[in-house]
Amino acid sequence: MQSLAQPIGENLGGLIFLQLYRCKEVVRIPMPFGQMISQEMILVTDAQSAQLYFTPETGGFQESQEEDAQQGTYYSQVLSVFVPQDNPDASAWLDEHQDGEFIAIYVNTNGLAKLVGSLDNPLRLKAKLDTQKKLRGLAGHELTLSRQAARKAPFYLATPYVPPLQGRRFTSRFNFRFA
Repeated sequence: MQSLAQPIGENLGGLIFLQLYRCKEVVRIPMPFGQMISQEMILVTDAQSAQLYFTPETGGFQESQEEDAQQGTYYSQVLSVFVPQDNPDASAWLDEHQDGEFIAIYVNTNGLAKLVGSLDNPLRLKAKLDTQKKLRGLAGHELTLSRQAARKAPFYLATPYVPPLQGRRFTSRFNFRFA
């Protein structure tokens, strides 16, 4: 049995980037080697994808191992983000994509990417609008992309774009005292 070493670097939660691809625009997803995909997805010519802006600190991915007497072990995978405001653009986008089948690439706050979804078992989109009752509340859409899968979502090493963090990032080693 191999040991699990202490991780190197930060352990920050959340997502900083989410890119969605319609399944009909993806030709092939390379097979993972272990828990990693190192080659790029093959897309149709002129494929379009959607980079979703979401409110900082509202994006997350959960993957829980489940057991079923008939299916055995499977993983419940859920990506969720909060898209701010109730406006015509967000409403039109949701209408266009409400029955869509998606592949997602996300980048977490530690800079690691994962690919979630497959051509034969894509992510499904659900949206919930909440305008809030108080001025202090954030109005917008809670978007959830989910599926059940036989395997964990693999790390995606062929990420074409990893955006910089917006604003300043404080780490656990940051000194708040003035020198």
